[in-house]
Amino acid sequence: MKRFSFTPKELVHPVRKPFSDQAKGRSSLTGFTLIEISIATLVFIVTLTAILLFYISSTQLTEISFNTTKALFAAKTKLEEIRNYNFSKIYNDFSNYKFIPKGFGENEAKGVVYVNKEDAREDLLRVNVAVCFKAGVRIIGEDSNLDGILDTGEDENSNNFLDSPVELTTLLTSR
Repeated sequence: MKRFSFTPKELVHPVRKPFSDQAKGRSSLTGFTLIEISIATLVFIVTLTAILLFYISSTQLTEISFNTTKALFAAKTKLEEIRNYNFSKIYNDFSNYKFIPKGFGENEAKGVVYVNKEDAREDLLRVNVAVCFKAGVRIIGEDSNLDGILDTGEDENSNNFLDSPVELTTLLTSR
């Protein structure tokens, strides 16, 4: 059996520096100072905060995108319903018509239909479907209280209609 022998030179303490550094007046212990640890902790906290803020904002944007898609589908469905309706009754039955968009709860969204005669013609109607909805704590669209009624202060562009990013407009004519 072979034996190993070690000389004191080969035995170096893992935390202590070699004896030659001690002789030069340097500290015998290695490691991080309190300032270095504080700076590293601060960098870690700032980085973690930035990542969390990015995650939260991307979650909110995902919710807005999802609700916009649902609102667009609901507006498209309502427009198809109107398109398949008896033309002579559209103006009377759907002017300023309010509805709860499919896929939303009662206090989560409101849709409004506006029907106007185009150029005072009886055979041509402009149909506009707008859907305002809640995404988190934000209201998307001008209907800030989601009641389907244009209240004082809601008409930001002074066109006398509730506007929304989810808005479809089409012209219908009698068949």
